[in-house]
Amino acid sequence: MISILSQLDANGLLKGKRTSRLYEEAAASLRRTWRNAKDSVEQIHKFQEEDGIEIQEYTTTGRTDFSPSMDEQITFTKQCDGAGDIIYLNPLVMIPFKEAPFTAAERTLPVEFPYKQQITINSVITLPEGYAVEEMPKPIMLKFDGINVRIGSTISENQLNTQLKFTLSKTFYTQTEYQDLKSLFDRLTECNKNIITIKKAE
Repeated sequence: MISILSQLDANGLLKGKRTSRLYEEAAASLRRTWRNAKDSVEQIHKFQEEDGIEIQEYTTTGRTDFSPSMDEQITFTKQCDGAGDIIYLNPLVMIPFKEAPFTAAERTLPVEFPYKQQITINSVITLPEGYAVEEMPKPIMLKFDGINVRIGSTISENQLNTQLKFTLSKTFYTQTEYQDLKSLFDRLTECNKNIITIKKAE
């Protein structure tokens, strides 16, 4: 469960906070990342490079606990591209699916995911005064056996709200299902890169 609250200024600078609640395998994965890290400075630098952000403050709760969950909080800034009175913005802010996981054209063995998972991201971006979204993106729904994806954005006054929900409820896919599986993740990766244009009202 990820919540991102951020504010965009007229220069295209996003300032915000991401709060994540991780459960079970996701929590274990982040704990493992920190256990294997050389030091905190290097690890935070990796986080910055992965998401294209500058981290002002990073904290975790339950990182060393033996519990099924942990929390992560990141205070950040991110510079968006722009020109003149136009700002180009990814409404998810930090892209969860950056690269398609399946690159081979064919597969001779089944695909087995390590565990079932669900990712929910809620991103709220406050736009600068006098700016508006040029064109709202259409809702995206992707579905394949055991996989559901929904991505949608709405605008309320000067706030852009975007939600991504990814559910994987099946872990084993035969090689005959590979092409459909690959196609879904290719599409999901492309959708995660969608850019919204923010433009100053005339």
